[in-house]
Amino acid sequence: MTFKKRKIVYLVESLFPGGAEHALLRLASSLDRDRWKPEVWLLRGGGELFQCFEQQGIAVRDCSKWDWNPLAGVVTATAIRSALRLVLGRAHIVHSFAWDGCGTQAAAATLAATGGYVVRIATAAPRGNPTAWALKLCLADRVVVLSEFSRRQVLAVYPGVETKLRVVPNGVDCEQFAPCGEARQTVRQSLGAGPGDVVFACVARLFPDKNHALLLRAFRKLCSAGHMAARLLIVGEGGLRQRLIELSAELGISNRVHFLGYRPDVGQILAACDGFVLTSKASEDGGIEGMSNATLEAMSAGLPVVITRNGSEEILRTGQEGFVVDSRDDRELVSGMAALCASAELRHAMGCAARARVKEHYNLATTVAKNHEIYRELLDQTLGRVPLARMHRAICQWPGVRSAAA
Repeated sequence: MTFKKRKIVYLVESLFPGGAEHALLRLASSLDRDRWKPEVWLLRGGGELFQCFEQQGIAVRDCSKWDWNPLAGVVTATAIRSALRLVLGRAHIVHSFAWDGCGTQAAAATLAATGGYVVRIATAAPRGNPTAWALKLCLADRVVVLSEFSRRQVLAVYPGVETKLRVVPNGVDCEQFAPCGEARQTVRQSLGAGPGDVVFACVARLFPDKNHALLLRAFRKLCSAGHMAARLLIVGEGGLRQRLIELSAELGISNRVHFLGYRPDVGQILAACDGFVLTSKASEDGGIEGMSNATLEAMSAGLPVVITRNGSEEILRTGQEGFVVDSRDDRELVSGMAALCASAELRHAMGCAARARVKEHYNLATTVAKNHEIYRELLDQTLGRVPLARMHRAICQWPGVRSAAA
């Protein structure tokens, strides 16, 4: 196929720091600009990462504020207006990183006769209205999930998408997230951490699904068990920040816990640490973890990790790169952190194994190549560009129609 430069429109809710937003930034920034022209459309607008995209030469457009549609006074249907924007914007492929299950953008991509519509599911399973998700997945040309666990979860509810389902895990820039002795010393000094302190990091939004309360209680038990050299860095912002600060005070560990807020220099912070911990809830308890970017970044930085069983634990082998522990009971969590506190040799061995695993299985180049292949597949399928054919295919895949026909 002779390749011309094609525009890819990436849909995302906003550009507030989060796993999906950072994954999008890495992917869009790494595309071959001689072949692809990435453009980001915000469905709700806002976010600190706006400037990061612009620094990479990626246009960001706030759809929530658009009013340039020449038919805005006549056409009020959202899907039709969005389709007009895609046509006027000359989009070849639409790749959704949006969280909700609304089928509006899927319908718009179909009506606009784009080369293909790709849905990325960043959580263990689709969240929201099942009917809306059924429409969105039926209209999609490719459905991207991050893990084999997520693949099984999606197929259990939407078996009709199997032929267009692709597993594309998150990827890490292993050069950006790497061990760095200079950064280690600088950051540790700024935090007042001594050479004998064992510093753990948790990088996650301060939201209920990340279960920071479990982590703080486990850390209190760790200190009470005699590991007074342990420190905990909590990196991230969210609605629970003040409550978590108060909880750390109630537990008597405020002097060992540092709330750093949002930090753009996460790579340097990880390089200063000795271990990483993430206590996300399991999906059956309301968790939404798909594949933690922060965990992969920590592993790439050469850190052993302790994570809860939440569906994304396939990224490591417990006992080799770290420990996978119960997401409801903190006893295993305390035990895993204590083992790392007790042995510098264990931390080094697991950290080396963790970095090697990320470089082999979760490097950014592999992730970009897999997305590139999906885009090429779609542009090679001329049938996918015909709106009526795509609508007909979606109707045939609709569960109720299929069962009635059978």
